[in-house]
Amino acid sequence: VKHAFLDGGKFLERIENVKRSDITAESEILRYCIDESVRFKSHIVSQDEREGGLRAILNLGHTTGHAIESLTKYNRYSHGEAVSMGIMTALLLSQRILNFSDKNIARAIRIMKALQLPLNIQEKAKEILSHMDHDKKKDGKDLKFVLLEDFGKPKYGVTVSRDIILETLKFQKGWEELGR
Repeated sequence: VKHAFLDGGKFLERIENVKRSDITAESEILRYCIDESVRFKSHIVSQDEREGGLRAILNLGHTTGHAIESLTKYNRYSHGEAVSMGIMTALLLSQRILNFSDKNIARAIRIMKALQLPLNIQEKAKEILSHMDHDKKKDGKDLKFVLLEDFGKPKYGVTVSRDIILETLKFQKGWEELGR
């Protein structure tokens, strides 16, 4: 899902109508997603082997995801579940900061819900924000995120104020509709 959102195009279109029950060890869609993810990641890494620029886009969802993992002492959620919640945070921030459209938010939520990925956060917003202070992408007091201008149009190194992060995390925690 992360790579499909970052890549956009055919990859995103292909997963758009996939449900969790469609994915089995032998399913063609699982093989397709693995192949496309490997293709996408290797394309990005080949352009930026040392993570000095473009490769940072692969961290979509990780600023929040790592904070949630740290806060919960790495035993409440898998890495993928924490990153899924972090992707939702990044999409909400993208909507607020980069005008990522309401239509795109609805599309992303539909895809993630069909795959039964967690979207809501359960932990306190202030505690998550506190754990973000340990993020490797932090620059001084500033927290940096990978956000999306549109599907397939990621932007890395976006500085987001602590107030906006806190408001977004509170919104994500309280927005019950996200998780249903």
